[in-house]
Amino acid sequence: MSTAVSLRLSEVVDRLYAALFAGDPGSVRELLTDDVEWHVPGAVHRGRAAVLGYFVARREGRLAPLEVLSGEDHIAVIVLGTVTKDGLERSWSEVALFRLQDGLVSECRVLPLDQAAYDAIWS
Repeated sequence: MSTAVSLRLSEVVDRLYAALFAGDPGSVRELLTDDVEWHVPGAVHRGRAAVLGYFVARREGRLAPLEVLSGEDHIAVIVLGTVTKDGLERSWSEVALFRLQDGLVSECRVLPLDQAAYDAIWS
C-alpha cells in the first residue's frame, strides 16, 4: 500500500476521534457509511442513526488514540479510554479495528484488552 493511501485512511480515523472528542455529531455522521456497523462487547449497532445513538449514550467517556496501524482498507487503533462514574475516574484500554469503504468508516470492532474492567465500567 502506498504511503498516501495509508495517510488518507488514518486521517479518516483521526478526524473521527477528533469529532467524537469534540462532541460533534454532524462531523461524526459525515465520516460513517449509511450501513456502518459498530461492534462492542454485547451489542452491534447497525446504521448511522444507531451508531450515533450509541455515541450519545457514551458521550461522557473520552477516547485517546495511542497508536495507529494501517493496512489496505483496515486500521487498528490502540485506544485509552477514561470516564468519571460515581465520582471516580476509571480507565480501560482497547483495540478498535476499523474497516473503511470509499473513505468512510463502514465497520468498527471494539476489543477491550481487559474485558472484566470494561464490563465493570459500562454495566
